[in-house]
Amino acid sequence: MHVAGTLRERRREQLRREIAEQALGLADRSGWSEVTVSDIATAAGISRRAFFTHFATKDDAVVHGATDDLEFLEHALATSAPGTSFVEVLRSSAPAWVDELGAMSRSRRIRQSVEREHPEVKAKIRSARTQALTLLATRPIAADLDLDEGEPVVAVLSAAFSGMGAALDEVFASRGRDALEDVQRSITLFAAMMSAATTDRG
Repeated sequence: MHVAGTLRERRREQLRREIAEQALGLADRSGWSEVTVSDIATAAGISRRAFFTHFATKDDAVVHGATDDLEFLEHALATSAPGTSFVEVLRSSAPAWVDELGAMSRSRRIRQSVEREHPEVKAKIRSARTQALTLLATRPIAADLDLDEGEPVVAVLSAAFSGMGAALDEVFASRGRDALEDVQRSITLFAAMMSAATTDRG
């Protein structure tokens, strides 16, 4: 997800991204089982010790960046006109978001290959995406329902949204840009859930 902050923090994040890119490249060429922390560090032009100041394990390096596509939705929410609902933002940005995922096909393909052979990496990626999706959805859902973010119904809807996102990840892995129709149907289903929550409160 988006990282803001001081120049030092931005440079640190840039280096983390460069290390992650090297990790992906090595995974693509050699297979993740054959890649070591030393290999990644050498490819990134840093020491093993420096690597561990950025990532606790080699798996964390390949997980880094797995939520980058969500920055598109984050930006769409941040720049939407006042009064625009969460569902309206999702609907209007869906085609471009699917294109964004397609543009990231190389990194997604490599991660999916690693996931197939390493369930522990898949679990980390799924956890990272679930947390990011939940964080992204909680505030706008609460705002649309005029509720505090800590209300149970907000938590339920945020979890439902992140669950749909996880399911769509699997769909996109097999269908690529052809997944747009599935994305739009999922948004319609989520819209019905939001509508039901609003009706129940009324």
